[in-house]
Amino acid sequence: MTNMLDTVITTRIRLARNVRELPYGKGLTVTDERLYSVLFDGAQKAGVQVYGKNYEFLMLQKMDDLDCRVMLEKRLISHDLLAKRDSAALLLAKADNMSVMINEEDHFRIQAFRDGFDLDSAYVCADKFDNALSQNFELAYSPRFGYLSACPTNMGTGMRASVMMYLPALAMTKNLEGVLAASAKAGLTARGIYGEGSDATGFMYQLSNAMTLGRTEHEVLEQVKTAVTGIAEQELNARDYLFTTQQTEVKDKIYRTIANFKYAAIMDRKELLNGISLLKLGNFYEFIKIPYAVCNELIQAAEPASLQKLIGKALDEKGQNVARAALVRERLKKYDIAH
Repeated sequence: MTNMLDTVITTRIRLARNVRELPYGKGLTVTDERLYSVLFDGAQKAGVQVYGKNYEFLMLQKMDDLDCRVMLEKRLISHDLLAKRDSAALLLAKADNMSVMINEEDHFRIQAFRDGFDLDSAYVCADKFDNALSQNFELAYSPRFGYLSACPTNMGTGMRASVMMYLPALAMTKNLEGVLAASAKAGLTARGIYGEGSDATGFMYQLSNAMTLGRTEHEVLEQVKTAVTGIAEQELNARDYLFTTQQTEVKDKIYRTIANFKYAAIMDRKELLNGISLLKLGNFYEFIKIPYAVCNELIQAAEPASLQKLIGKALDEKGQNVARAALVRERLKKYDIAH
């Protein structure tokens, strides 16, 4: 049985929904105040139905820039939502790792997040809020096409089932391109760490179903599960190959990385992500003993906005690089190379 924890970092289910009688596509604007207040009120009613008082409702126009960028780094909101800040909101249920973007490309983008590989639990969470939403609105739905969306590729179930995969060995053995090409033929789309248009720094790739039309939610979930499990098996086989054929070279890269992390005075985001990727590989091979959880926390904490939030002051790029290096040194000082 493949250990998915070694290859899958996080899981997300996203549902796109629109209200039948309201305009959607480019979304509502600040001039449509009466209309988008209807969306806000309905979302909060659904929030009460599902979570009681255990949720937050955030108007983006009332939030400062730094807090908005932190939420963007945590993938709770999107660039599209942030661009429409004056007419956008976010419903956030932290205990359930769930957020709802309101008035993004679609009226509602329901998102449920889970650590590791847990599509079923994430779907149950998102579906629960979707059901509550449908009790407050007549959603845009066609018997022929399913749920209607601003983007044709979201029509049907309106569901994106995505996982963030960590694939260092496939990249190092130069097999990744072929694996991702095969996954595309199987109906999956591969993107960088922050979705469409972002890079895949740190050997991290977001894989999701490419189409939602003509399939049930169950079929989409099974499609993604099957494809991701196959990719994970190929990644672990590639790690075995690296260990057998290039153990000394890989170990050298990992040891050099931990030495750099312990003594670097300046570190940019890309250097950190690539380095953390190697540390996680070293932990997998038991060359070093740094828990995955510590590595994943560093990835989040060292993002530009999150880092400034943690430090408690605004920093220019050089200041961020200095603070990032200091954070890494502090967090890793109690860990050493395994003998």
